[in-house]
Amino acid sequence: MQTRKIINLKELTRDQELDLSSQSISASQVKEIVEYVKKHKIKSLNLENNNIGDEGCELLKNCNSLTNLNVTANNIGPEGAAQLSLMASLEILDISHNSIEDEGAVALSKSKSLNQIDVTFCEIGEIGIIGLMANKFIEKLFVEGKDIGELSLKAIFENDGLLSLSLRGKALDPDSIQLLNKNESLTDINLSWNLNKLNEKEIKGSIARNKDQAKAFLAKQGDLINSFFVNPHSSIVKEYVGQRVYKNAEDMESSIANKL
Repeated sequence: MQTRKIINLKELTRDQELDLSSQSISASQVKEIVEYVKKHKIKSLNLENNNIGDEGCELLKNCNSLTNLNVTANNIGPEGAAQLSLMASLEILDISHNSIEDEGAVALSKSKSLNQIDVTFCEIGEIGIIGLMANKFIEKLFVEGKDIGELSLKAIFENDGLLSLSLRGKALDPDSIQLLNKNESLTDINLSWNLNKLNEKEIKGSIARNKDQAKAFLAKQGDLINSFFVNPHSSIVKEYVGQRVYKNAEDMESSIANKL
């Protein structure tokens, strides 16, 4: 059976970036993509929402020019993740919505080039997260809160090389907040879908005390309107809900507490 040719790759290329998201691409078509990427020294490749699988990852590992790769939702398993870990120049990887499990996460943790990785909805647990946090090259981590246990949370907050963290859906207990309080490297934190009345104030206090400039996106379940920016030097917290801007932390805390 003849392989379906992908639509004009040149038309989908902008400044060494190739966007092939949602093109019904299968593993049999990845060879054509790899040849094009190599020839034109493409740096960023978006294959989100296709079906390249582990076989496609095995071909992609030879794309030495790629520094940014998005393979969200591509039926990739542990073996495919292991193949991608071999990409020597890859710095940013979005492999979310693939069942790479702990085995795949541990394989990716061996990468010496990755500094940003998104493993949300990848069915990984404590072993996988701890493995990734053992990699001191990773500066940005995106992970789903339901995958996080006490040990992996400890590994995240004790990682002094991690600068940015997206940890949605994980309510932090007092011990976790204490670990966050001690962390001096995190400057960008997404804590959406995890707040409750018991830990909201402690989390905000921890961030404000320890970060020169920290972003925290705090959200009520299903209602992403409670975003705020903390600057501890000026003690001003701005929150935009519609047209309203809160002038200080106390005003905002009171308003959010009434909504939760």
